[in-house]
Amino acid sequence: MQMTKNWQDLIDVDFRKSRGVTERTRTTAIKSASRYRGSVRVSLGMFPTDAEYETYRDKILKTKLP
Repeated sequence: MQMTKNWQDLIDVDFRKSRGVTERTRTTAIKSASRYRGSVRVSLGMFPTDAEYETYRDKILKTKLP
């Protein structure tokens, strides 16, 4: 998107679509950890990728309740 001098032009612009969380996202977060403050889990790459989350979610949803 081209930068504009008129901020009103930016009001109705939609956000970009997320490409999801991948191994590349995790690697980038670990490499950039020293540049940003925030969650220790994110800085150490201790968050699930979309594929890992879906596997975990399916396992939990298949678990029978007592």
